[in-house]
Amino acid sequence: MLDGQMVGKISNGESIEIAIEPGNYELFLKIDWCRSNKIDFLISADEIRAFDCGSSLRGIKVLLAIVYVTFLWNEYIWLRDTNSLQPTDPPPSEF
Repeated sequence: MLDGQMVGKISNGESIEIAIEPGNYELFLKIDWCRSNKIDFLISADEIRAFDCGSSLRGIKVLLAIVYVTFLWNEYIWLRDTNSLQPTDPPPSEF
């Protein structure tokens, strides 16, 4: 979802490219009523931005799926801007 509008669909293991005009945007992922964190970013002409995403339900957390979709719906999946990562930044926490 880019500025509240669906701009594409992505499945497990896939990547997509979306061409957008320069400007300020808000990006998040959505699955049914669950969503990722929101990221605000600025993109300039001829700039390429990259984002990573994944599920928060890894390992033993899979047993908490009902808790995530009921109460933690905005933490069910994660999104991060790989352009702003430092070489020492760890991946999102997994159990």
